[in-house]
Amino acid sequence: MKRPHDLTKAELERIVEAFQEALYLDQDETPHTWNPDKEWDVYLFDHLSAQLDQAGLRPNKVSPVNPKD
Repeated sequence: MKRPHDLTKAELERIVEAFQEALYLDQDETPHTWNPDKEWDVYLFDHLSAQLDQAGLRPNKVSPVNPKD
């Protein structure tokens, strides 16, 4: 499993942008709008975890935390 410090600035920016859009971009409106009160559903967490998985940030197995990470 990678840690955030293992990623490039561009990779981190891509993840943060994806999280921001998933949490606050209302695509049901035309034009799309930023909505600080957008309601979230359980599927949002699947989307967010998929973003972390794509970046290699998902743990491969249960393991203890290394305090040096």
